[in-house]
Amino acid sequence: MSLGSKIRTGAMVAGAVSAHNMSKAQQQQAIAQQQQAEAQRMQAQHLARSASAAERQALIAAQVAEDQRRIAEQAAEQARRAQFAQWRQTPDGRAYEQWKQQANELADDILVRIRPAANFQPKVAAAHAHDVQQALRAHPDPVERVPQPRERVIATPGVKPVFIGAAAVGLFLLWPLLSSVFNALIGMLAPGGSGGPGTLAALVVSAVICFFGAKWTQKARLAKADRDREAAATQYEAAVGRWRDWQLADWAAKAGRVDYLGGASEVPANVPEWWEVSVTDGGFLAVHEEIEAYEARAMREFPSPNSLPHLQRPTFKVLDSVPAGPEVQKALGWYRSQNPTTN
Repeated sequence: MSLGSKIRTGAMVAGAVSAHNMSKAQQQQAIAQQQQAEAQRMQAQHLARSASAAERQALIAAQVAEDQRRIAEQAAEQARRAQFAQWRQTPDGRAYEQWKQQANELADDILVRIRPAANFQPKVAAAHAHDVQQALRAHPDPVERVPQPRERVIATPGVKPVFIGAAAVGLFLLWPLLSSVFNALIGMLAPGGSGGPGTLAALVVSAVICFFGAKWTQKARLAKADRDREAAATQYEAAVGRWRDWQLADWAAKAGRVDYLGGASEVPANVPEWWEVSVTDGGFLAVHEEIEAYEARAMREFPSPNSLPHLQRPTFKVLDSVPAGPEVQKALGWYRSQNPTTN
């Protein structure tokens, strides 16, 4: 085997060995990365389990605290009821029980007297719904809502950008062009002469042209801004007129419905109040809701006989004046004829 063949063979073997070593190193690196990723995943799972366990413990502690609070409240309520039951056997307690019996009798009495009105309430509700429907039909809202317009502000164009643009045009376009023309003319008129006068003349002429061009451009911009401002003012006035017309139409529709309904609500569920139960001189209103509220207070305060509210027979009456529409007024007229007011 020649020396060259040996060298080539050695290089091939060395390359194969090197490639094998590199492949093995890459495999080891990949395995290490996989192991690191697995360790991170297991750590994340451990942290998640720890967090979940802490959350569960916090929830359990909160639930235990809530249960203890509820048990304490129930125990306090039972103790209060037991104490109240014992108090009712005392002279003050027996006076309270007698007062409560009289109050319940008055409450039952008022229930009997308001029963015809309560039975007639659905008819009044239906009449009010009919009035609302008729009011909306007779005085509907405008079809399209017109928002309040905003005046368009058109700024006055500034003069600085115009002169900067004119200077740029004169310096980079007009002056080089005129310099070439003037220098060519001077060369024709005075061969061998210097180009300085032509350049200077071109600079002066360029400055004059740019100055008057900038003034004309700014004047045109100002005139356009004035025209735009006048057009915007005209559009704004027209929009304000449409908005005011819509306001008047909307106000007229609402006023028409208020007049038709006699001041009652436009919501069908808000039936006008047409009867009342009352007592004179701000006395105790003997209805079951008020009696239950006073009993809850009595369980805490154990009132003496002198502090018990004065009982009187509540007054029931149909109101003489009810803010409502024509259908409701018609229904109430029929009710008054069939059920004369009884106090």
